[in-house]
Amino acid sequence: MFNLFNISPERSMSEQLTRTAKLLGVVMILCAAGLMLNPGDAFKWGMLLGVVVGVINITLTYIGLSYSLEPQYRSRRGIIYSQITFFVRWVLIIGLIFSSTQVSGLSIYGVAAGLMVAPVISFLDFGIKLLVNYKKAN
Repeated sequence: MFNLFNISPERSMSEQLTRTAKLLGVVMILCAAGLMLNPGDAFKWGMLLGVVVGVINITLTYIGLSYSLEPQYRSRRGIIYSQITFFVRWVLIIGLIFSSTQVSGLSIYGVAAGLMVAPVISFLDFGIKLLVNYKKAN
């Protein structure tokens, strides 16, 4: 049977979450360093807030998946918890995008870039690991 939490023999889903969160921490440190140099840059503020919401989103995604896929939570409770985390994620994203259109100190382009950093880092990291494993096997 396919187990989503152990996608590859070398890395489970919790390890992938940890690696992605660490890489996003590096991106946040770089954004904060850029803001120290130029504190009025709306793009960097939007990028920083987008990355923070991205970290919250990947954590909520992991929690929602763990509750909905674990055998003891495959009841109505697991489905409801997964739906709640999905709703919270979308409220965060929509709230951040709406606030970036209303606040002049935030750039909507920076927010969009920050929101896209988490999935891009996660996909690239996991894809590179799969390619390395494929090359080792062949």
